[in-house]
Amino acid sequence: MRLRSWMLPCALCAVCCGVCDLGASLLAPFYPDVLLKTYNGTHAGVGAVFGASALPGVLLTPFTIPLMARTGPRALMCSTVVLQGACIAAFSFLHLLPPSSTTPFVAASVALRLVQGSAAACTETAAGSIILRAAPDEAAPWSRRVEGSSPFAEPSRSLLL
Repeated sequence: MRLRSWMLPCALCAVCCGVCDLGASLLAPFYPDVLLKTYNGTHAGVGAVFGASALPGVLLTPFTIPLMARTGPRALMCSTVVLQGACIAAFSFLHLLPPSSTTPFVAASVALRLVQGSAAACTETAAGSIILRAAPDEAAPWSRRVEGSSPFAEPSRSLLL
């Protein structure tokens, strides 16, 4: 099979988005136990931390298009992938907060997830732009399938693709 010119940018976008999503999902196995047992947090706190990344994703996605017009999709994607990685790495330093400080631990966790969600919104929008520019004919059927769907339907949309 001959490698087409659009395959590499599409594959790189898929790998970048997958690694960023994987990095965010690495919190799920250990974070609830850390918050609940070490910091005497609540289940609501766990929910707030994991739900925090969705809010900026919903609110900032429309603003990423003008930002992308200024910076270009590749620059936006590269910078936001680095930002997501920095947020994931920063989670490893939260354990340095004393166990008696539940509120600062949850506040720092929520702040990191808000920044991570903002970066994810930019990354996903830039990846879509790169893919559509690299392979407009091949990607058009996919873009028509998700066109007009609500950002709240993201998990369902991801499963369909």
